[in-house]
Amino acid sequence: MDSDAIIAIAAVIQLVILLVFLVMAANVGKIRQLLEKPVTLRRQCPHCLETMRRDAAVCPHCQRESDPWQLRDGHWWSTRDGRSYRYNEQNGEWVEASSSAEAQP
Repeated sequence: MDSDAIIAIAAVIQLVILLVFLVMAANVGKIRQLLEKPVTLRRQCPHCLETMRRDAAVCPHCQRESDPWQLRDGHWWSTRDGRSYRYNEQNGEWVEASSSAEAQP
């Protein structure tokens, strides 16, 4: 390889590094928001109110059973009184499944 080819390859690599840096700098606010957002995969036990895993069927504190939440299609689901509910992470509320297709496990 001659020196002109090496210089051209080095220039392309530097350009790629600069572009990656600029993209990361432009998105630093979004990245910071994602890192600072509290992510909780826990819920309160309906009996003793201690925290437990969302998908747990038995509380590790009081050893009582409760219906575990199910993770489907990126959403947490729970069934109560024969109806399916999806947990809305944005506002912390349960939303009843609006269609029979949505309610199927």
